[in-house]
Formats: sequence, C-alpha cells, structure tokens
Amino acid sequence: MLVRMMGEENEALSCTYTHPFKDVPEWGNRYVAWAYHKKYTNGTSATTFSSDEPITAQQYLAFVLRAMGYGDNTTYQTTIEDARRFGIIPPDAYRNTSVPFLRADMVHITYLALQANEKTTNVPFYIYLIDKKTLDAKTTISVAEREGFEPSVGYKPTHDFQM
Repeated sequence: MLVRMMGEENEALSCTYTHPFKDVPEWGNRYVAWAYHKKYTNGTSATTFSSDEPITAQQYLAFVLRAMGYGDNTTYQTTIEDARRFGIIPPDAYRNTSVPFLRADMVHITYLALQANEKTTNVPFYIYLIDKKTLDAKTTISVAEREGFEPSVGYKPTHDFQM
C-alpha cells in the first residue's frame, strides 16, 4: 500500500535492487527490495522482514514517517508518539497496541498522512504527491475539498492544471 501511495509501484516491480531478508515471498520480493532501497523499511532483523506476521500500527507508521521525510527525526521505538508529534495521527489514536491492526487501519493512517505536512516541503502530503505527479491534481483537489482537507495557505502547485 505504501509503495502504491508513493506512486512507485511500476519502479518497484521493475527494480533490480536486492534486500537481505530471507522470509519474503516471491510476490512481495520487488516491493520489499524497493522499500528497502528507499529506506522505508529496515526489516524486523538483519535478515527477516516477518512477512508471515500481521503488520502493526507501529510498523506501518514507521514506513509512513520514513516516506514523508521524517526518518531521521524518529526511532522505531518512538514511532507512534512521533506520528502524533508530527501531526499524522491524533493524540488518542493507536494507543492500545493489543488491538489487531487491520487493513482499514492502514487506509485510515494513509488518509491522515495525506493531510499532514511532508517534512522537506512543509506542505500537505497530498500536495507533495501531486507535485511528484503521483496523484492526479484535478481528482485529488476535488476529493480534498469534498473531504475538507486544509489547503496549504498560499501554496501553488509546481504544475498547471484546470479544475
């Protein structure tokens, strides 16, 4: 999901990068190699990715924080608190780590991340992804307005588009 959100699926599927993890199934090999190369993931150890284990909120938030440019400003141990500090999740979200983390939670975190600021540009992540040409500007702005996303004051996209 993260690789797709970043608009990097085609690059991931055609990449020739490798990774050190011994437990990645063939279908996920290119995605994990790409994520490892982009420094979105470190694995759960030097040689394991834990592909057969359910993902946790902490793990997915670590991927998201790194993709949003916050990798140098967080540690895995402080991921959830850092996600709060950077405005990605609200103060009361994902406190109970014993609750199973579902696909719906991944969608929720992704939705929240799109509204939070990307670190290097300090603009909402969805605007960053529009500028990166990952998201279609017309569709994204239309959805963002309908959903009530707060636009970046005075921000102008780096490309022209018609609404």
